[in-house]
Amino acid sequence: MSRSDKEPRWAAALLRLVAPADDYETIIDELRDEYAREIGRQGDQAARAWFAREVMRSLPPLLARRVIVAFHKPRSRVAVRHRLEAVGYDVSFAIRQLRRAPGFTITVLLAFALGIGANATMFGIVDELLLRPPAHVRAWSTGRNKTPPDWRHRYRTYRAHSSA
Repeated sequence: MSRSDKEPRWAAALLRLVAPADDYETIIDELRDEYAREIGRQGDQAARAWFAREVMRSLPPLLARRVIVAFHKPRSRVAVRHRLEAVGYDVSFAIRQLRRAPGFTITVLLAFALGIGANATMFGIVDELLLRPPAHVRAWSTGRNKTPPDWRHRYRTYRAHSSA
């Protein structure tokens, strides 16, 4: 095979990364056979684009399968302990890195503080203006005020006084 007959290396490498080891050989062999046919039908450039497109189309099902297998895998206490130790190592590494660059750390903390403050402020505004009923309606429903006025009773009383 000449260089022009080879499939895109990045696509094959991506497929090798995502596909389970037992499925990779089957998938890549089928894709290579079809790729050789596509070169004869459409030419080199179109076949390379086809190969890349087919690899990209095969990624979501392969990733979904990996996620499903990972969730259904039985976990032992030892495996959970190793995961927690790994998280602990990652956190300590992150703290060491943040200590080495105090300017970056301050920038990140200020960005987080600003983002959280803006988010809380906007939630408070939206909650008060759009999600809750107005204060006078809330006061009647919570019993802090008298019950809403009975307009019909007032109308009857007014009519009785006016007709006399």
